[in-house]
Amino acid sequence: MQFTKSKKVIVASLVLPIVVGVLIFVGVKQSGVYYLTVSEMKKLTSEQEVRVEGNIVPKSIQWEPAKPLLVFKITDKKQTTTIVFKDFKPDNFQEGKAAIVEGTYNPKTDTILAQKVMTRCPSKYEKAKETK
Repeated sequence: MQFTKSKKVIVASLVLPIVVGVLIFVGVKQSGVYYLTVSEMKKLTSEQEVRVEGNIVPKSIQWEPAKPLLVFKITDKKQTTTIVFKDFKPDNFQEGKAAIVEGTYNPKTDTILAQKVMTRCPSKYEKAKETK
């Protein structure tokens, strides 16, 4: 079967929107902002990839810039877990600040081997507190 130029245009006009739709769906699914709390994550019974949010526990940060190695704890005020990040410390990384961690959770050691650590800076976007 030989395709004429008009048949090729028709096929391309049918296939292209489907391909674009699939790419959009996959991209939106992968970049979704869903994450677990530390308490939700601790219910997991097997090692798996997670995205977790929690506050950086004060006095838990161990930073070795020569390696680089960053070990710290995050909490959701109910439970705490340890994060191991073999990369450089992110900007605005401070005790008490919110952090989102992506990595592999090992429930046996209660540790996340992080591939990505991001900090939040909500103070820039929140309305200033009013004084009375």
